[in-house]
Amino acid sequence: MYENLKKYSFRIILLLVLTLLLLMASSWICTVLYRNPGVLNNNDSLGILREPENTIDVVAVGDSDVYSAVNTMILWNKHGITAYDWSEAGAKVYDCRYYLKHIWSRQTPRVVMISVNSLFADDSRTDILDRKIRAALTYRFPVFEYHKYWRKIKMFPDCLRSTHSVTRGFYPRVSVKAAPKKKIRRYMKPSGESAAVPAEAEKELMRCIKLAEAHGAKVLLIAVPCVKDWSYERSEEMTHLAEENGLDFLDLSLQPEVKINWKKDTCDSGEHLNYRGAKKVSRFLGKYLKAHYDLPDHRNENGFDRWEEDYILYKKALEERLSH
Repeated sequence: MYENLKKYSFRIILLLVLTLLLLMASSWICTVLYRNPGVLNNNDSLGILREPENTIDVVAVGDSDVYSAVNTMILWNKHGITAYDWSEAGAKVYDCRYYLKHIWSRQTPRVVMISVNSLFADDSRTDILDRKIRAALTYRFPVFEYHKYWRKIKMFPDCLRSTHSVTRGFYPRVSVKAAPKKKIRRYMKPSGESAAVPAEAEKELMRCIKLAEAHGAKVLLIAVPCVKDWSYERSEEMTHLAEENGLDFLDLSLQPEVKINWKKDTCDSGEHLNYRGAKKVSRFLGKYLKAHYDLPDHRNENGFDRWEEDYILYKKALEERLSH
């Protein structure tokens, strides 16, 4: 009996080890396939882990609104700010805490910008639990989030050669598709409807803030202009929540300098900004960050030459795409 127990125990341990090795290998392959060859399409969030240690001063975390709006190349060119967007399509605040944990394994950002656009999603308890479990598993084994990139397996050699994200997570969109006129007229106008941050989402946001502050970073909550996901009522609710908790909150839809033109500055009817809208947002954001936070200017500083080289690559690639 003892021999049988010993045999079965060995088999279970062997199975667990093989499963662990399979998860590790498939996770590595998927993170490579997540990269896109080229300059403009490679908004690789995980690329921050391949940046030189402790060289990123600002990080922006959130969903696709963030990587469409926060142009890290403008923050560099105008102010010498080293910023990175760790944002994923459909990300929720439950994901952001794990993004931040990853970031602090390599970087010590001075400012953490957290997008609040997706906070108001009215998820069921099952959805929330599923998201929390998936976020926790993805933190250790990225295959749980990035398995969809297996379809790019034929591109593996090209993806492997893509060593870093030139645009540091920013995804410049050049197409133009105006938002509906009715939605433009109503945007950021009182509607009489109510808006409330779900209790679980608020708790998770506070965990993200505590994590950032525990590492000595300042937190700036941002709301990215978005006809689909943002409103006057949500802005009012977030302003109240920020004031109640002594937090910095910046609603980019309410800044006169930004002036988003919803006929020209969006690529998909007002859901995401295109490169024109991102330029407006990022120019204002750069000035705001420099005015309110202690951020160094790394331009002409030893060790940051690649940033300027990448800015030149970005400008050239963008001009070529616009000319087509």
